[in-house]
Amino acid sequence: MSNFSWKAFIVPTLVTSLMLSAPFSGAEVAHAQIEQLHLQEAGINLESGIYSNPQFVTFSVEPNQSVYYTRDGSEPTEDSHKYYSGNPIFLNRTTQLKYVTIDREGNRSEVRHRDYSFYHVNPLAQSETKVKGAGVPGMKLQFRSGLQLLAEATVDGNGQFESDIPQQTTGTVLTVNATYNDQETSSTLEVQEQQSVYLDVPTSINDDQLRITGTTEPFADVTVTSELFIEKRFEATADEFGKFTIDFEYPDSGKHVKIEANVGRERASETKIVWLNDVTAPEVLHVGKLPETQTMLPVATEGEDTIIEVYRGQERIAMRHTGPSRYADMYYIDLPRQSIGTHLMVYVKDVAGNRSRGYEVIVEPSKPSVHFQVDGLNNRSSLISGKTKSGFTVTAQIGQEQRTVQANTQGKFTMKDVVLVGGTTVFFEVKDKKGEVVYDIMIPVDDVIAPRIQGALEKTIPAGRRFQPFRDVRVIDETNGDITDRLELEGEVDVNRPGRYWLTYRASDFAGNYSRVKRMIIVKDQARPTISGADDVTIKMNETFRPKRGVTAFDEVDGDLTKKLQISGTVNTSKKGIYPILYSIKDASGNQTTVIRKVHVVGTKP
Repeated sequence: MSNFSWKAFIVPTLVTSLMLSAPFSGAEVAHAQIEQLHLQEAGINLESGIYSNPQFVTFSVEPNQSVYYTRDGSEPTEDSHKYYSGNPIFLNRTTQLKYVTIDREGNRSEVRHRDYSFYHVNPLAQSETKVKGAGVPGMKLQFRSGLQLLAEATVDGNGQFESDIPQQTTGTVLTVNATYNDQETSSTLEVQEQQSVYLDVPTSINDDQLRITGTTEPFADVTVTSELFIEKRFEATADEFGKFTIDFEYPDSGKHVKIEANVGRERASETKIVWLNDVTAPEVLHVGKLPETQTMLPVATEGEDTIIEVYRGQERIAMRHTGPSRYADMYYIDLPRQSIGTHLMVYVKDVAGNRSRGYEVIVEPSKPSVHFQVDGLNNRSSLISGKTKSGFTVTAQIGQEQRTVQANTQGKFTMKDVVLVGGTTVFFEVKDKKGEVVYDIMIPVDDVIAPRIQGALEKTIPAGRRFQPFRDVRVIDETNGDITDRLELEGEVDVNRPGRYWLTYRASDFAGNYSRVKRMIIVKDQARPTISGADDVTIKMNETFRPKRGVTAFDEVDGDLTKKLQISGTVNTSKKGIYPILYSIKDASGNQTTVIRKVHVVGTKP
């Protein structure tokens, strides 16, 4: 079929239009249509529903496909957010998530959507008689203790609710039932001993000024946590009116920070999320040369999920999403081959529509290739070394830092004390002795550092008390940030049986680096047994007194200990007086309780 003259035309299908070349057979068209109709759509892990805790959305995507999504209900396109495997979408507020699957040939699935409704109940202390929170206007909530209905509430038009509730004791676990749009879910609310610290901050701020202003209790310590490659904390202390202001650094990913307030070591606020509204345009940090024979244009930029665009006149001839990290990085943009002297403009924009200034590139004549070699780069090393021609100058763009060295007489070069971040790339540019750029290349930095499991420390807990093994345990990775959702646990703790228990925590990052930590949990019987029925008593002279009658002993762990009661002391019923009787009981853990009972012997006519 190679001798035909080829033409292009459109063949419609049920899903989209498919470009085919002519001539063709009916079988070829049918086969093409079948492939279109069987575009494998991405799978999603989280269905529509009501949620009380932050959620992470992930997609399962075929290697030749991409998923583009929006969180504001608008239709997704290739200029929308792009999903990256291993970087789940964080949700903690009511969201309509729309997404579309597109393959390399441009075939598109139907636009799908999921609706996520969130509600939040403020911490409840034993001294409080009102339960408060937030949710979707019209959402209904019920609070129960067992089968008993304690309170009901409906979220108002401002997204808030408040309802009276009877006082509860510390440790009581309430069931919260939420219903909205024919959907329902339930969560739990544990009553705290002390009231949480008041904290009022905006739910979002613009990212052109990284500063949070809020109100809390006077002189409370306030902490903002920004998820960088290494988690950073920024602190301030409220004034006598509870006012505070904290400056912080932009998080590496997620476009949100966490904030909480503490008064001493005993009381803390709930952790709140402050979102960063994207109003700042990304920057073009560097654009490489484009010889006439080269179709890959190196562009350095930074910003979370930005889009690099290349224009020839008014026509956009190439675009690429940069990835989920804000960290400065180098990317190669695949271009159609251009002729010498062609003027191109490079822009970087974010999915919010903010666009950088343009960077002009003029296609140049090709130059002879140059030998250039770099030893393997990884994030455990602080050294870059390699080899090129003697006297040539090597410049490395490492994030926002630029290093330049000259090769020695053997052509070797070394850069010391560099900071290499796994998963990023280093852009190298080589100049000859005349200062002409003769070679450039982008080389990835391998991630070889295992994540750190934090907070899995030895802990002693009272027997019978609820234990949450994942509480305060986090996984921080130098490259991927907070990956606590990848934490796995092996082992169990029987809180009703005193003893020593071993738990094993495991986590691996997206590069396969693996960590394991063993943690000892000591369940200790710290509660004393109780003696009941040993109240003071009055009897008549010569009346029989039975010290064991009606007296029982009970322990939360050992159960009924009545048979082990130790009783000492005597009562002379023939003589008036007050006689002390000593009751003593000790449980298996050595916790002992002693009660002195007074027996009053009185005359027959007291």
